[in-house]
Amino acid sequence: MGLLQKDFEKDTYMSVLLNVKVDHLPSVDSRSQMAFAYRLAKYAQYNKSNTLTQPIRAMKIFLNEMNVIRRNDYVDILSLLLDYVVCNSYLMTMSDISRLFGEIVAQQVDSLIAINKIVNSRANITTAKQKKYTDQFTHNIMMIKAAIVIAELRSLTLNALKGFPAKIHTRYLPIFDAYPEVGDFVAAQLKKWLLTKLQAAQRSDKEDYKLTSGDLFKYFAIIKDQRLQSTKFNF
Repeated sequence: MGLLQKDFEKDTYMSVLLNVKVDHLPSVDSRSQMAFAYRLAKYAQYNKSNTLTQPIRAMKIFLNEMNVIRRNDYVDILSLLLDYVVCNSYLMTMSDISRLFGEIVAQQVDSLIAINKIVNSRANITTAKQKKYTDQFTHNIMMIKAAIVIAELRSLTLNALKGFPAKIHTRYLPIFDAYPEVGDFVAAQLKKWLLTKLQAAQRSDKEDYKLTSGDLFKYFAIIKDQRLQSTKFNF
């Protein structure tokens, strides 16, 4: 079943922004841009996974849980939403983004896509590379991508994308650790997910919670990692 009018006519994305204390609210033009970007993001995410809620979940995590006061929250939100569009569809090119949303937004989206390329390359992430990431990626870019990653993690059942928790641990965390507080936040969320789901698996007969011995070994190995044992929230 495809998307219906009702899936778009009651969007509440602006209420997320309006509840955040920022120096100034977006202009009318900026709100129109966000409306366009948000609907594109929902469509793109649906195209990938038949879900509509990921973009707004990521917005809420970025603004409410990583609540460092910034002047241009709406620029960051545009970048977050358009990352969904570019990664999950062919609806827009980078040239389209630059023309319609401005060069600053396009540069941020390009940085978010660059993180995806590093993650998907499977190349070894060395300490030297981590140091270079602070020059390549701003703190804000890391926070935007972290919000997107955590939104996806929180939506997982145990049988859906089982490799994603391990991917966060082995691929995303070394990148996020370029800014320790971002890495700590993601590691804490990963540990919470693993413990919650493993506990649910122990007391449930539901198909969604059935784990193989390989799953159990992999997840417990991640939790035992000293990196996760000492994790604390620093935002």
